[in-house]
Amino acid sequence: MAHSHQPQRPADSKLVDPHWDDLLRLAGSLKYGHATTSLVVGKLSASSRQNALAAALKEYGAIRKTIYAAKCLSDPAYRRKIARQLNKGESLHSLRRQLHRPEPAGRPRADRRVRRHPGGHRRAHGHRLCVPEEVVAVTVMVPSARPTAPRPDRLVAAVALALSLAMSWWPLRWQIATVRLLRGLPYARLARVEALYAAVLAVSPAWWPGRIACMEISLATVIATALTGRQARWVLGARFLPDAAHAWVEVPEGAVGRDIGDAADRPWMPVLSVP
Repeated sequence: MAHSHQPQRPADSKLVDPHWDDLLRLAGSLKYGHATTSLVVGKLSASSRQNALAAALKEYGAIRKTIYAAKCLSDPAYRRKIARQLNKGESLHSLRRQLHRPEPAGRPRADRRVRRHPGGHRRAHGHRLCVPEEVVAVTVMVPSARPTAPRPDRLVAAVALALSLAMSWWPLRWQIATVRLLRGLPYARLARVEALYAAVLAVSPAWWPGRIACMEISLATVIATALTGRQARWVLGARFLPDAAHAWVEVPEGAVGRDIGDAADRPWMPVLSVP
């Protein structure tokens, strides 16, 4: 199919280069909740003349969209990967609907309550079976295996995670100031930090109603390392396409919790390292 739209102008990297650090700080502020999207858009569009940062952001967005479109058009394997992810999402939604409210084909689905049975069992409508509720949850959510850790490490990690979750209510500058108090301790070995990171993951409760993500886990790892008499750096970073932020732990020997997912293709750029 022929496309009528043609490139209108070349990319102007001179608008982006002087404001690269500002773009990283903007991404970090949005990720960690220091600014909302509506506030940023309002500030950038408030003046009658276009803000220099807004121009850089617009130009960078055009560059990344062009790269993404070119990659999709030139890489069949990448297109198949995107299609597989979309199909996985659709399959998951279909499975959830069939587990909760299956209906014969061609009949409109009517909302109805799911009948619960004593002993934590739920009736699977359409199959006339009673299955444990935990089995339904595991089938739908497909949780990953939890890491294991020695009991002493799990005890230290539990205390550190509790402190990290309590500190998550603080402003970020307070959290940074608290971590900087650990700068006098000697650095831990990489293997020890990896063990404590695994212990934090092992004790992370699935029932916790709040957020337990990279920031809370990495901060808990830093605190657990301090409880053993050593220190590790708490690093906050960002990347684009799409805009995202991440937190991990570093020692002179290497990093823990940074190279996850597609970090090999889209590496994270450190923005702040504490202490």
